[in-house]
Amino acid sequence: MKRKYFVGLAGALCVLALLAGCAAKSSSSSTASSITVQPDEVALNQQLEELAGGEYAPLKEFVDASLAKATLAQAGEMVQALILASERQLTSAAEYIYGDNRAEIQAAILAALPEAPTETENLSTLCASDKEALLDKMPEGEIKTQLSAWMEMGLCLHNAEGTYFFVVDYPEYLVEYGQTVDGATADFLTLAADEVKAPTLVEEYLSVDVETLGQRALAYETFLSQYPDFSLADKVRIYWNGALSKLVYPTLYDQLVDEAGQVSADLMALYQELAGQTACPVLQSTAQSMLDFIAAQPDQSLADSDQVSQNASALAEEARQMADELYGPLPQ
Repeated sequence: MKRKYFVGLAGALCVLALLAGCAAKSSSSSTASSITVQPDEVALNQQLEELAGGEYAPLKEFVDASLAKATLAQAGEMVQALILASERQLTSAAEYIYGDNRAEIQAAILAALPEAPTETENLSTLCASDKEALLDKMPEGEIKTQLSAWMEMGLCLHNAEGTYFFVVDYPEYLVEYGQTVDGATADFLTLAADEVKAPTLVEEYLSVDVETLGQRALAYETFLSQYPDFSLADKVRIYWNGALSKLVYPTLYDQLVDEAGQVSADLMALYQELAGQTACPVLQSTAQSMLDFIAAQPDQSLADSDQVSQNASALAEEARQMADELYGPLPQ
């Protein structure tokens, strides 16, 4: 069983590596050039351009003060700039939380965990109001000051393998800005917030049920087809890649097949559903290929892990090429 485990895990990681080559186009639409731009719009665009690559605090102050007079599209661009500014803090935040005082920092977080999380179903992610509850219980001092500083720059805490680290607080962004931005940005925030609160994958293992896996896979490809030029579409492609990796490589460890290699009834039903989704052609093709592959196996069993891994790699590469053609390749 251990040998099969490592073969299966290696195969899954190979699939993830292949799928990681996918991403959406990032070029902006040129249709806006035909629209008359008002003086306020020009001024806001100039200010945003000046602040977008700088410090988080002045950018957020500008965004919050400007949303009321911005168009929905401009508001979306402002929030997207804030998200990227939050991402720029992740390196220094990681250096702190994994630094020399990491044991003391983790102990302080664990001691201050809220008893009843409000934004998530468990304490694996402390975002939005949950991180406020954490800070309220934490004593004054250097650790609270440092954690608070990064949380104020759009970050929250996520737990993996017993250790908390920082990620972008998409749930907070959704609550704060979801109603004031364009449709693409609002949809992106919704998808990203769900991934923060309940990730599809944890340590490369499936952490949601099959129904949710299918719903998210469809939502991600639908987003990519609707907004191929969205500036943060590559992040949605990464989410989609993770979901797709589980569809092409079902394993016992994800409870998608049993010990005899029989695919779960829920997953077979999902393949059938996805095979009819013409609006999501990559998922449709992948699901049909999996149905054909399963049907061709003796007793429809996926017990041969080497063969399953090879098929998964081939399907992952086909999906990558098809997605690149439809939605654009990962920026180099």
